[in-house]
Amino acid sequence: MKNIKSIIFDMGGVIEKVHFYKFCEEILSKKTHEKDIHKIIQFEKKLRHKLDASEITLDFYLEQINQHFKTNYSKNEYILDIRKYTDFDEKLFEFIKNNLKNKYKLYILSNNSELFIDNKIKKKISEVFEKQFYSFELKERKPEIKIYEIFIKKTKLKSEECLFIDDKERNLLPAKELGFQTYQYKNLEELKQKLFKL
Repeated sequence: MKNIKSIIFDMGGVIEKVHFYKFCEEILSKKTHEKDIHKIIQFEKKLRHKLDASEITLDFYLEQINQHFKTNYSKNEYILDIRKYTDFDEKLFEFIKNNLKNKYKLYILSNNSELFIDNKIKKKISEVFEKQFYSFELKERKPEIKIYEIFIKKTKLKSEECLFIDDKERNLLPAKELGFQTYQYKNLEELKQKLFKL
């Protein structure tokens, strides 16, 4: 890795971890007739991917959850429940803030939706990152190459001067095709070692 001027971070799986399996096992399965955790996860995941790309609205997503699982969630109740199973990595965030903010231009590029992203979270992220790009606003999802092309167009960055960090290899492959330098995130200590070599 060389000549890095900008670093792009994913949210889910990197800065923020969402424990969907535990949420489905400990919350949804207790509220529904469906007890097969894998079927619950498959149904929710398929819907959430559409929500991430703005193919459906949050209201429609919740309507489908309620109909399919015979639950009676309000929007606020569901968001509160699912966010209990979301961990924001404060140590990683502080590392980025204290060690990277003054050396690189920092960006977020994430498959995400209003389930997890609100003005409070955006404000916290904006204290450290120059810009945030979420799939539900761009109406495209990783690993579709279009979302990376939109990112380049909006930021006017040179891809070869960017390091793209994501926890999923499938999201790194299109970035590589476009010339980004990439790193698959595993944990903070490994990331520190990688970045301190730059």
